[in-house]
Amino acid sequence: MTRDLVDALALLAPPVTPSPSLRARLLAEAMATRPSPDLTIVRHDAGRWDVVMPGIERKALGGAPGDRVRSFLLRLAPGARLPAHVHATAEHLMVVAGSVEQDGRVVRSGDYVYSPVGSRHADAVTAWGCTVLVVQVVP
Repeated sequence: MTRDLVDALALLAPPVTPSPSLRARLLAEAMATRPSPDLTIVRHDAGRWDVVMPGIERKALGGAPGDRVRSFLLRLAPGARLPAHVHATAEHLMVVAGSVEQDGRVVRSGDYVYSPVGSRHADAVTAWGCTVLVVQVVP
């Protein structure tokens, strides 16, 4: 069966009300579930945006000094320009909102870019502003 067919069949099934005892047990189990103590959640309105340079801010998400992996958000204001640079780490980048042009290519919301260690980039420019998720991996 295709996934579309399975999804359509699921919507045709009549709703079923669980017995009071089953409902109580499921709700109790859901309420008892606790996140792993190793889990870190950074809420969208939490954390601090630090100014990197005029028009560019950085919000740390994960990774501490000495960690091999660190992640952060970069927020570029409309018209901001991130100077040309060489990557000292491997970098995974996903555009979360907006768009940015770099090396003659425009990357938009949802686009992903991988930059290996040693790769070079021209200035990154955004006409309308953007936010990108960056994950750096130290070799």
